[in-house]
Amino acid sequence: MGLQVLTACRLIDSRVVYLAHDGNWSEWIEEGETASSEAESEALKARGKAGEAANVVFETYLVDVVDDSGTLKPVSLREFIRANGPTIHPNFGLQAERRKKGDNQAITRRNAATARKVASE
Repeated sequence: MGLQVLTACRLIDSRVVYLAHDGNWSEWIEEGETASSEAESEALKARGKAGEAANVVFETYLVDVVDDSGTLKPVSLREFIRANGPTIHPNFGLQAERRKKGDNQAITRRNAATARKVASE
């Protein structure tokens, strides 16, 4: 089994979100808590169902990802599009926000999330 993150749609604005280490829902896949075993995947799904029950998110499911030098990238094209915004001009949407902030911030967010996970274990 490879790495997975839990994704959903946020109920208040229908944005694509990922379950983060701190239990919040983040719009950035790099902040998503990863699961690398069946037990961790089941735990993520249970936390996602709790988010659904609390009417925070809907349609939770696991997404296969790969860790590319500290940045999580979805395996499937569909999830790549969901993570990076609509397939429009690169000066608009999430891809423009990423470029504005720089890839280094994405790596920094991912490293901070990993540090939090290690610290909590």
